[in-house]
Amino acid sequence: MSAALLAITGVSLLLAGFMSAVAWRMTREERRRSDTRVAMLAAEIYKDEAPPAERINRLLEQTTGSSWSRSLVTAVAGAGVVVTMGLVAMLGVRGSNRSARLQPSDQANAPLELLALEHERDGERLVVRGIVRNPLNAVERDDLAAVVLAVGRDGDVVSSARAALPVTKLAPGASAPFVVNVTNAADVERFRVSFRSDARVEPHVDRRTS
Repeated sequence: MSAALLAITGVSLLLAGFMSAVAWRMTREERRRSDTRVAMLAAEIYKDEAPPAERINRLLEQTTGSSWSRSLVTAVAGAGVVVTMGLVAMLGVRGSNRSARLQPSDQANAPLELLALEHERDGERLVVRGIVRNPLNAVERDDLAAVVLAVGRDGDVVSSARAALPVTKLAPGASAPFVVNVTNAADVERFRVSFRSDARVEPHVDRRTS
């Protein structure tokens, strides 16, 4: 996760905590004022000589502030929830967009699969044959070639050769054979196979069953 997404998550959590603290404090203060007001009103009612209807109207007027305060507390808490949900939604959208952007790259980097490989010597020539497959989750590969590096007993490359695959385009799920003839291979002890396109070296994995 990027630093920007982490920052958004942290801000949303801090904002949610701040809004909750404000709502809790306002609720506590309102409850305290309400208790005090009720006690004062009760005292006023019992010693007030005004008619009952007038005392009721006066009580309703004095309790209007309490309803307004409760509405304010609810509004503040609701705003905190809305802001937090918005930040979380934005975080999710950015994560989805990032995944969507990564999909083509993942497909392009899906490794080729080496299904078969064999070799034979013909004098100073080394013939390497095999079968390679483009996996189903990959993109189409164009102009692929098999490359063989022949390594001598001292570990140095003594010769190399490449040969294009017999197909110009290798579709996802398709396989193709390859044959590479390496000359000056009399002192070759081992060899390495790789695959190239015009743009780069293509990664591959060994899928041989034997």
